[in-house]
Amino acid sequence: MPRSSKPVAAILAILVLAIGLLSPGLSKAAQTEPFNLEPTAGGNPWRLRADSFAVNHSKKIVEARGNVLVSRGEDSLQADFARYFWDINWIYLRGNIKATWGKDSLTAQEAELDLENNVGWVENATVFLQEPHLYFEGKRLKKTGPSSYAFDQAQVTACDGDKPDWSLRTSDGDITMDGYAHLWHPRFRIRDLPILYFPYLVLPVKRHRQSGLLFPEFSASNQFGTQFNLPYFWVINDEQDITFYANVMSKRGAMLGAEYRFTPNLETKGLIRADWLKDQVTADTEAEEDDQFDEDGLTRGNAHRYWLRAKIDGFLYEPEWQTKLDLDVVSDQNYLREFEDGYSGFESSRSTFLEEFGRDIDDKDEILRENIWLVSRNWANWGIQNRFVFKQNATVANENHEFEDDPTLQRLPELNLNVYEQDVPWLPYLDWGARNEATYFWRNFGDTWVRTDLYPRINLPIVTGYGSITPEFAWRETLYSLVSEENDSNQDSFHSRSLWEFNLDAFTKVQRIYDLSDGSALQASPENLGASRWTKIKHLLRPEVEYSYIPDRDQSRLPSFDTLDRIDGSNTVTYSLTSLLTRRMDTIIRKPSRSSEEAYQREPDYLSFFRLKLEQSFDFNEADRTENLDAYPRRPFTDLRCEYTLNPAEWLSLDGTTWYSPYENLVTEHEHMLRLSVLDRLRSYFGLDFREELTEDIHRQNQEELSILRTGAELDLGDRITISFDDERDLADSSLVEQIIGLTLKHQCWKIGLTFTRTEQDKEIAVKISLLQLGEVEEEIGLGF
Repeated sequence: MPRSSKPVAAILAILVLAIGLLSPGLSKAAQTEPFNLEPTAGGNPWRLRADSFAVNHSKKIVEARGNVLVSRGEDSLQADFARYFWDINWIYLRGNIKATWGKDSLTAQEAELDLENNVGWVENATVFLQEPHLYFEGKRLKKTGPSSYAFDQAQVTACDGDKPDWSLRTSDGDITMDGYAHLWHPRFRIRDLPILYFPYLVLPVKRHRQSGLLFPEFSASNQFGTQFNLPYFWVINDEQDITFYANVMSKRGAMLGAEYRFTPNLETKGLIRADWLKDQVTADTEAEEDDQFDEDGLTRGNAHRYWLRAKIDGFLYEPEWQTKLDLDVVSDQNYLREFEDGYSGFESSRSTFLEEFGRDIDDKDEILRENIWLVSRNWANWGIQNRFVFKQNATVANENHEFEDDPTLQRLPELNLNVYEQDVPWLPYLDWGARNEATYFWRNFGDTWVRTDLYPRINLPIVTGYGSITPEFAWRETLYSLVSEENDSNQDSFHSRSLWEFNLDAFTKVQRIYDLSDGSALQASPENLGASRWTKIKHLLRPEVEYSYIPDRDQSRLPSFDTLDRIDGSNTVTYSLTSLLTRRMDTIIRKPSRSSEEAYQREPDYLSFFRLKLEQSFDFNEADRTENLDAYPRRPFTDLRCEYTLNPAEWLSLDGTTWYSPYENLVTEHEHMLRLSVLDRLRSYFGLDFREELTEDIHRQNQEELSILRTGAELDLGDRITISFDDERDLADSSLVEQIIGLTLKHQCWKIGLTFTRTEQDKEIAVKISLLQLGEVEEEIGLGF
């Protein structure tokens, strides 16, 4: 979990290495050519070469002139003139000094180095660090100790050329390796124009993670006013660090935050974030709420606002006992919808958790925030999982509801015992497995129960040369036990439910390969080098039938906690047909050969470029239904579902899903997305999501009309300019959902992005400036109209 150091520090560090290249102590100079300069602290000697030498034995001086080269391995130092004092281990260099080490380099005009005491100086020096492409120029750099330096009139930039587009210049400063660089009077410049000035600046100088200030975040909006968020990164040790945030908002106050990260071992990692704000704006009545919140029936009178979120992966005692922890606690129902962006915003936390842990957090509109602690262990044939699930009601914390009246169900705990599918002993043709759950449902207001659900199943896979058929029988036994009763309702303290299920899955597949060569195969010859041709197409058809039966039982007397407590009867057959086309394309390539003659061969490449699946179900229970026929006529056939994917080339893809009703004789819903790329310059997309209004379908009662059109494109105008457009509209009510227009200007060492965003409620302009190796400055301007 490394943090990148500041670029100035990196350049100063490489300048230190450049002087270190000059300073692996030289001892006595030999009088032969070339000279071997023995290192004072051991190691391989440096060798001195030149056009001519002059040796003064009485003064113990060696002078080298013309094409002076001091080298050791791949590292080298060149100059026009060098004078080496072997009794005091001092070297003086002058004229066109060039040093190289690896991919990095140094140029200077004059230098003196005391190799014994590790002090010296270099004048008019320029250091180029190829990774990450940074230049450092200093008028005079002094080596003041084994790992400390001072410098005058320094400049750092990532831009090529004599006049960099941007640079950071400082009058003087000092640096300690694996410590800090202190800069006096640094000025940020665009070309020759100074833009920002700091009287004093401290930067971390380490090749590893280092504590220090990170790049601040700037923004301006009508909602928060002028906003400045300054992070400070503190390295505790190699396994832990904390980033502190001071987010000052002119209209809302100061939000203080922290992010703690730790990785004590290969099996454990964690990230904990917390923010707190004493808000200057409250809403004691719904009329005082922002427009986006004024119709939810809730208020926000609390000034103290916070958000705690965390994810931790690890183990208990032994790595086999895996544990995971998810925390998500917020002060009120509006917090996450207001603070979405920036270092401490919702979107940043969501993307970080997904990237580092692969687990999402509840959406910003979700009132019930889920907190989970899980402990699990798996063996070869079975596994156990213990979950504590606490759902925080965000409306309780800010007194929209009293805690004593909160009916939110909590699973404290939920124990799962899973038996993985395996052979039945003495009956190897049968497979069996089970999912078993025992849950204690607790709530602050309402009855509390223990539910035990046992769900074993057994199946018999039958595989033949014509296909496969798998019948399965399952039994579900659910037990409910009352633990505590609210308001003395005198209800039964024990309930039970027994359900059996039968499922049948059968499929087969047929395929045929079509030869496209027509007898004229692509010849592997020099004339056809690089040529490509489709040579074969394989067409695969997979018909499949699934049948599911669950008896219809009255379950109204049972407690209801989730969907498992109300399992509807089922008597449904589902049939589908999948068609898959796969092409083979041959390309002539040059084959490596030990002989002098070149060899050529056909290199095959396979791509499934078209997939079509048709699916429909028939519900026998719906065919026999006698209730509500006036409002909902019988419709045992479901909509015909057509799912397709087409990608014949890398630059074109089309995918979508369409539902067709045989009763309405129309398309009731479809989702489509077309993507097109032209010459790697233009990337465009076109999407349409449509849903028809339905009132007579019992499976989709009162389905509202929906029609969302999304279009967008991104065009590269040369290598430096990119324009983008994204438009999302609700065609059902002719309203704009969101429209974004962007312009990006890119250079070798900087990037500027301009974005205009428009919705029904707001318009916003955002400017994002990225200076290579110095981070990003992002300015957002809320226009508020």
